[in-house]
Amino acid sequence: MTADAEDDKLPRATETPELVIAEQERAYDKAHRRKRWHQRMWVRVLLVLGVLIVAAALISRQLYVTAPCVIVAGERAYVRAPIAGVLASIEVDEGSRVKKGDVIARLDDRVLASERRKHAAEAARIAAELEHMRDSQAAARTPAEPTSVRALVEHQIAVLAADLERAQAELELADKKLAEMIVIRAPIDGVVLTPKLREHLHAKVEPGDTVCEIVDTRTVRAEIFAPEREADSLAAGMAVVVKVESHPTEPFEGTVDFIAPAVEKRDDENVVRVVATLANPDGVLRHDMNGYGEIACGKRSLLDLATRRIVRWVRLRFLI
Repeated sequence: MTADAEDDKLPRATETPELVIAEQERAYDKAHRRKRWHQRMWVRVLLVLGVLIVAAALISRQLYVTAPCVIVAGERAYVRAPIAGVLASIEVDEGSRVKKGDVIARLDDRVLASERRKHAAEAARIAAELEHMRDSQAAARTPAEPTSVRALVEHQIAVLAADLERAQAELELADKKLAEMIVIRAPIDGVVLTPKLREHLHAKVEPGDTVCEIVDTRTVRAEIFAPEREADSLAAGMAVVVKVESHPTEPFEGTVDFIAPAVEKRDDENVVRVVATLANPDGVLRHDMNGYGEIACGKRSLLDLATRRIVRWVRLRFLI
């Protein structure tokens, strides 16, 4: 052992036994002490996470369901031919604004007029024959006339009376067709939607054939195709905002009026059709426009918004 080492073991002149003991205790504490619980990093991380989770559970925001939509006219009517015939005139064009009762087209009335003359002539002939038979019966009636003869004449008169009634009914129908059915009128107020309508001039139509389509777009319906998974978040009366591709900066507001009772397939995805009514006084929204609809489904906590999809997936897959 060297002299220096022996000197290190000797107590310094300024050190007292108490100082030496205190120094030894400090060295021991420094080598073996453990950090307090609040000084540990993982505890701090857990505390921060806990605060964030509590805040997320207390703070709420609106849940929005956004999905593609299509604009449909509020009222839509197909103008149909009431009887068979040929379109002799067409009074409107695509885009024409019409009122209920306005003339859309007229059918050629020549065939109907010819039928009307035939029915009128037939009714006049039967009426004359019936009158002649009644006059003859009254003039030839005698007390001695056999009952069988009177019964036969009365039977013939009854047949003629029935024929006259039928002929008069056919005549009335012909008059009605000429007065009403050859004129095709608009059933609602709106705008003519059918393109190139005048190209159908002189076309033959059958009863019930569509002549044109009229839509009223003063109010429109937005059909929003929400994902099936969001069906439980939807309810009538919820606020809706719609934007269309041709007016991306202009929002149109409405409310949910109807939720379809059945799921339908659209673009290989199961969707629920949600219908909202939108005011359209300026006619900006047009039939069959495409866009997106945003449904406000009520406030939810930030925690719910952040975890709802994964929670729903877990509960669905594992039937929890």
